[in-house]
Amino acid sequence: MKKFCFLTVLTVFLLSMIFSHAYAQKNPLAIFNLKATNIEAMGYNGEILHALISSIESDKNIDLMPRREIEEVLFKTGLVQDNTHEAVLTAGKALGITFVLFGEVTKRGSAILTKLSLMDIQNKGLVKNWELAFRDRDSILQKIPEFSRELSDILSNYKSGSGAASMESQPSTDVEYLNSKIEGDAVKLSWKLRTHKTSLSYHVYRAESKDGPYQFLGKTTDSFFQDLTVKKGLTYFYRIGIIAGT
Repeated sequence: MKKFCFLTVLTVFLLSMIFSHAYAQKNPLAIFNLKATNIEAMGYNGEILHALISSIESDKNIDLMPRREIEEVLFKTGLVQDNTHEAVLTAGKALGITFVLFGEVTKRGSAILTKLSLMDIQNKGLVKNWELAFRDRDSILQKIPEFSRELSDILSNYKSGSGAASMESQPSTDVEYLNSKIEGDAVKLSWKLRTHKTSLSYHVYRAESKDGPYQFLGKTTDSFFQDLTVKKGLTYFYRIGIIAGT
C-alpha cells in the first residue's frame, strides 16, 4: 500500500517559503486501458476511459495512479495493460497498487456495451463486475459520474470491511521530516521515515495546485530527489509515494 506525503515549494524571484505535512492516500486505484473488442468500438474505449478518469479526479474521493506512471513502470518491467486476470494481477503487483479497474468495450448496433471489473491485487480476487450500456457520447458523459460515485462507495466500504485485514497488514511508515531546498534552478527534496522496513522505493509527483493533478516525475530508492524541471515564479506541490518492497 502506498502512503503519500507532500510539501509545498513557493519560488518567486529566488525567495522560498516551505511547508510540509503528511498526506494519507485514500483508495489507491489504477485504471487500465479499455480493450476495444471490434473495429466499431475503437475510439469509444478511449472516450469512456477519459470520462471516467476526469470524473474520479473531480470527485477527489479516490487517489488515482497517474497514467504516465502506469505506462512508465510497466514499460520498464516489460509488462502490458491487458484485461486477463493473470495479467492484471501481475501488472498490479509491479505497480505497487491496491486496486485495478479494467475492462472492454463492444459496439453492437447503436449500443456501446462496456464491461468493467475491479480487481483486489492484495487478495488476488475480483471485487465486482459491471455491464454498462451507452447510446452515444452524451450518454457516456451523463452516466459515467454515477458509476464513479458507485466505485468510490465500493472502495470505501471494501477498505473498512472485507479488505481491512489485507491493508492493515502492510508495514506502517511515519514521516519524521520532509525538507526541500532551492539549489540554483532545481529543487532538492529529502525525507526520513520512522520504519524498520529497509526495502523501500519512492515515486515522486508534482503539481501546480494542492488538489492536482499530480504528474509522475521519477522513481528513486534514495531518500532524496532533485527536480531539475522547475520554473521560477511558480508554486509547486510534491507528493512522495512510499512503496514497500516484496
